[in-house]
Amino acid sequence: MTPLRLSLTLVLSLVLAGCLPALRGPSATPLSFPGDHGVHREAQTEWWYLQGLLQDEDGRELSLFVSSVLHDPRRDRVLGLPVVSWGVRVALMTASMADLSTGAVLSERRTIGVLPGPRQRLEVQDEAFLLRVRRWRTWGHGDGFSWDVPVDGGHLTLRVETSEPPLAVTEIGRSADEGRLALGSAAFSYYALPRVQLVGAIHRGGESIRVEGVGWLDHQWGYVYAHEYGGWSWLALTLDDGTDMLLSRVDPRSAGTPAALVGVIREPGLRDRALDDLTIEVPSGALYDGSGAYPLELEVRSRSEGLSLRVCSRLSEAEWDMVPVPIWEAPVVVRGSLHGKPVRGTGFYELMMRGDPPARRLYDSGAAHQRPSAATAVLGAK
Repeated sequence: MTPLRLSLTLVLSLVLAGCLPALRGPSATPLSFPGDHGVHREAQTEWWYLQGLLQDEDGRELSLFVSSVLHDPRRDRVLGLPVVSWGVRVALMTASMADLSTGAVLSERRTIGVLPGPRQRLEVQDEAFLLRVRRWRTWGHGDGFSWDVPVDGGHLTLRVETSEPPLAVTEIGRSADEGRLALGSAAFSYYALPRVQLVGAIHRGGESIRVEGVGWLDHQWGYVYAHEYGGWSWLALTLDDGTDMLLSRVDPRSAGTPAALVGVIREPGLRDRALDDLTIEVPSGALYDGSGAYPLELEVRSRSEGLSLRVCSRLSEAEWDMVPVPIWEAPVVVRGSLHGKPVRGTGFYELMMRGDPPARRLYDSGAAHQRPSAATAVLGAK
């Protein structure tokens, strides 16, 4: 294509994009189940993340991270200009598995697909859905989920069964049952399913090895990406006294923007609530991975809750080349105190410490460019 034709095509695309009706963001209605377990067609980005601890028939303990991401480029903005995608969606599927006894990575796989396309589709019926990208499949069925993902030399089938009610995730200082976050230009709904039960098998060479265990599932949808922020620390913790916590610190790109803190706690017999004075820091003298980029230890504190936890990675190398940036995904062990009483536990954490690539700074979520509506006004309110 000649430079003139390329320029004319770009101008025409931008003109047509400006004529397209603005696409509204996620609904401002409260979380509702089982419907919200399914696909939200109005979302710019939606994902289901699963972290798990599995044990096979030989007693080998495995860590697992799988994710299924849907993205609608029609809601994107680059340099403030809308992107034209003619109605297609992009699906990103990832899976990583490691042997916790040796620390060895057993499999790291990812694929990107355009929907609809050959061997790629999304089928939705009420709260049930099937997302397929070639050999990858994710099902949602009521309050359960299933994955079928390639692993090196074979594939993993896994059924996810919920054992606890959804845990709504919100910002510090907001009602703990809202299930919404407004972080800069991002506005999205968010809940977690703690202590899910995992049952499945690894199929290789005509043989099947049964696996089972426990995990943590996150589900988010809306305008998820905020150009004001460039990194985060995310923790999902299950303590031996029955307490579940989801905690996160989202770090800004510039010193003029404060870090955003997210913290919600569920204790047996008590109402879910936000943690009002949460801190998540790298403790003095903490160990780092071999590259020196990722701390292997984090410290969590909340004075009002009498909370002081030391969170330690069970893997010394767990960087995962996610698109568009690398992240750290690892199971953790937890020790410390809650309400002044000693506690222990397990969990998972995700770190994004290396910052976004320069091109990423040209992008914003598009949420701020949507035509005013009751939904976007409520979701964008602080």
